[in-house]
Amino acid sequence: MFPKLKMRSWLFSFTLCLLLLAGCSPDGMDEDASFAANRLTTGISGKDLLTSTNFDRVFFEIVYVEGHEPSYGAIQNLLDFTKDRCFKPGGVNYSLTAIPDPGKSSLGIREIVDLEEQYREYYNRGNTITVFILVVNGRSARDEGNAVVLGTAYRNTSFVLFEETIRRFSEEFISNDKTVLESTVMNHEFSHLLGLVNLSTPMQSAHEDPDNPSHCETADCLMNYRTDAGLRLGALSFGGVVPSLDEQCLADLRALGGK
Repeated sequence: MFPKLKMRSWLFSFTLCLLLLAGCSPDGMDEDASFAANRLTTGISGKDLLTSTNFDRVFFEIVYVEGHEPSYGAIQNLLDFTKDRCFKPGGVNYSLTAIPDPGKSSLGIREIVDLEEQYREYYNRGNTITVFILVVNGRSARDEGNAVVLGTAYRNTSFVLFEETIRRFSEEFISNDKTVLESTVMNHEFSHLLGLVNLSTPMQSAHEDPDNPSHCETADCLMNYRTDAGLRLGALSFGGVVPSLDEQCLADLRALGGK
């Protein structure tokens, strides 16, 4: 999302690629795909992601700019997080695809959407709901000085990571291991797709941050706005541990059908 200062966080609104598959690929998922079903408002597919009612499998299509591949540990943490929160008896899998450098030092949502529509191969099909993760080397066009955006969920099954910013922020202010920060941003943005906070998933108790909508007011919750924004460089410190969802966010997901 765009959790930079007090900005509304729901502003959701290359040549031959080298496809590196990890886990199981969604055979034939690109045939007769319904593009429209994957181009909706962020959070609206929360129930489909959390439950097995319409889809019993989640597939993450991860597309990254060459040289900016997300860490294996961060990907595994996202898969584990999904299994812990979502009922998907058909499994949770992913693919990795490298793409050329788009040649942009900063990217706005329009440029990000253009990249998705150029490179995305897999869409919802059959019993599989697909989430598209774009990992870019440019910074967010909404960065201002020391206030930087680390990730943004911009559609119902899409989010972007600003990998170069994540690496710089992690190396300079947290640790030389980017996995914790990368995992935190991935899990945070995916949780926005699940409908948190107060998007399509109704709150069971009042816990939305009034100054940073769509984020949790609990300071150490995964959905606090600081977990995907470098509001003040050095302000984030996770102690080597990826933050968890607090009980209020968990109650919201369970009420919608999640674990």
